[in-house]
This record gives sequence, structure tokens and C-alpha cells, in this order.
Amino acid sequence: EQLPSSVGVDAARVLYVGHSMGAHGAWVGAVQGSAHALGVAAVAGWTTKEGYGESNFLWRQSSSDVGASHVEPALKGLLEAAIAENDVELHAPNLLGVPHLIRVGSDDTAVHPWWSRRMLRVARGAAAAAAA
Repeated sequence: EQLPSSVGVDAARVLYVGHSMGAHGAWVGAVQGSAHALGVAAVAGWTTKEGYGESNFLWRQSSSDVGASHVEPALKGLLEAAIAENDVELHAPNLLGVPHLIRVGSDDTAVHPWWSRRMLRVARGAAAAAAA
């Protein structure tokens, strides 16, 4: 159903909003669809699932994991390339000019504020590099 034009909604623009895993999804959506992004509102988000927690240990092996040294480099490269599209930090330059609202709770024990602050630093770094 179409909204009446008097409402002033631009159906070609998207506001990406999410909390925690949804915040990561909002960032992923925005970097992949930045041409249509109205903005991003990310609450308690993280930038990469492979770096967050220990949920995907295959990608960031610990120094105590002796099996990590046996992963064939070509296979590791192939597997990492398969998930690169979800690496928000890698694609942060796509967010240039897209307004952000980033919120965190300083006492959050599930998603540390470091993740959202890191995304802010990465986005600012991409903006500085583009301006240079």
C-alpha cells in the first residue's frame, strides 16, 4: 500500500536501525545500500561477527590453538573472502555522507561500548582519508 504523497516519505531512501546484532545488520545494510541510506541508528552494535566474542573462533584463532597453524593459507583466504561483504570496517568508506546515530550503555556487559566507539573511529578515519 502506498503512503499518500502529503506524508513526505521518500520510498527510495532507507533508515537502517538496529540493536546489538540488529545494529550490526544496520551497518551491513547501510554499507551495502549506501546509495539509498537516509541514515544509520546503531545501538550497542559490533562491526564484525568474527571478531565479536568467541562465536566464530575459526576466523580469529587464539595463540593457544595449535590447530590454527595447520589451516592451509589458500583455504583460509577463500573462507575469509566469503564473509568479507559483512565486514563493516572494510566497507566503512561507503558510509561517507550517511548520518549516524550511535548509542551505547557504558555498563553494557553483553556488547562492550568499545565496538560502537571503534565503528565511530573507523568512520571518522574513512572521512579523513577521503578529505585528504
